[in-house]
Formats: sequence, C-alpha cells, structure tokens
Amino acid sequence: MAITKITDPGAVPTTVADYEAQNIQLDRLLGDSVQPYPVSGSNVVKGALFNIGGDMFYCGADTAISGTPSDYVKLVASGSTAAASFVSSLSGVAWNPAYNGYYNGVDLYLFDEVKAVLAGAISGYKTAMGAMWMLNAGQGLKTTDSPTFAGATVNNDLNVNGGIKTDGTFLKTKVLEIGDWDMTSSSYPPSIIYHGLNISKIRSVSAIIRMDNGLDLFVLSDSNPSGYNEVSIHVGSTYIELRSPLGGKFDNINFDKTSFNRGYITIIYET
Repeated sequence: MAITKITDPGAVPTTVADYEAQNIQLDRLLGDSVQPYPVSGSNVVKGALFNIGGDMFYCGADTAISGTPSDYVKLVASGSTAAASFVSSLSGVAWNPAYNGYYNGVDLYLFDEVKAVLAGAISGYKTAMGAMWMLNAGQGLKTTDSPTFAGATVNNDLNVNGGIKTDGTFLKTKVLEIGDWDMTSSSYPPSIIYHGLNISKIRSVSAIIRMDNGLDLFVLSDSNPSGYNEVSIHVGSTYIELRSPLGGKFDNINFDKTSFNRGYITIIYET
C-alpha cells in the first residue's frame, strides 16, 4: 500500500460521503495522536500521517523510500498518492507556516530538525522537537543513559558533578590556595592548609610555589630527598602541612613577600 490521499469532505457537508470523509479524517487524526517518527531505515512507517500542501495523506503500510539513503526524505504528491525519495541536501527548503512543514515550494520534506540545524542544513528550529531541544540546551542538556563516544571535542567548560571515572574509579580534583607564607621566617613555621576531605579517599597531592615576582613557579616534592633540603608535604587527617627547612632552596629574599598567595595545592581524591 502506498501513501494515499484521504478524500476531503465538502466545505459544507451535504452528502453521506461528506460525513464519511469527515469521520475518516477524524479517525486518522486520532490514530496519529502519538505521532510516530515517520521514517525508519529506508521506509515510511505504517500509520504516519502527513499534511502535503493542505491535503491529508496516510501511510497504510511500511512504504519503501527510493534512492540512496540519506538524512533527508522528500514526499511528492501526485493525484491520490505520494512518493517518498531520499535527497542529498535541503537546498531551497524552508519552513512553510501555512502547512506547518518544510517545503521546497511544493514538496514536503521529512528529517530530524535538530540534527539538520546542528549540521548547518537549516538555520533554526520551528517544530516542537526543536523547541524542546533549545529549552534543554539552555538549561544544560542531560541524559540518563550511558552513552559511549568514540571521541569528543569540548570547546567550552565541562562540568562533571560525579567525578571522572578511570579504571572503575571516580576521581575528582580540589585546588587550594597556600595563602600568605614567608618562607624565610626565622622560626620557619610550616604552612597549614585544611583540605576538608576524608583522608582515606586522597590519592595524590602536589603543590607549586610562587616566587615573589609572581612569574616563576616551582613544583614541590612530597618528601625530603636524601642530601637535599627541599620543602616537604605532609597530609594529615584534616590538613596539609608544607614545611621549608632552614637553608633550603626557598630560604632567600625571593620568597619572603607577605600579603601574597604563595601558591597552590592540588588534591586528587576518590568520590
């Protein structure tokens, strides 16, 4: 069975045939209340209903689409039937507000509007599906399933609430300012920074020291190598202690500035 036109009733019903035509149209409209996506693979699906130039057409059975498969399908009405064919582009296609569809002037086009906009084939959204996409995109589009991507390019910020999973473990990062620390103080007090984490979840700690000029950065080790006085990093249950010993590499006038953030600590921990 092809895609067939449903006979229009008279503008002012006067015969039984007019009322029968009305009933048929109402029945088809009721059956289309769920509005199945009209294309599946290389077929227009059974039950799909179309307004082609103001006439109602109904697909009574899965109907093959001719041509080389693509993302776009054109419906051409001729008399009491309509034929479906794949086309390679949407050149010359625009939204027709009189018939609520995409037309090249005469023929109706079927396609995924969101996909077409993202591909640059059309310039904006006109359907309810497109409007919902725009609403979700503006509020942060989410998915509840587990999509798999072969690759992804992120041009803006990527916000991950649950952490990034690697080898079955979710990891998050926390960055803390060291704050004011004169590393040449005669008493050489340590710098204490409270991490606010469960120590059993901490997996890595690193730090960088800023020289007083704010331009040079030095990576800190987490221990004192034998024979070399270096800053040590000690992780306590509630805090991180940075200690610079007397005579160490930072015991000089390049690291005595106060009212100055001395650097940053980066913590990687499990969620």
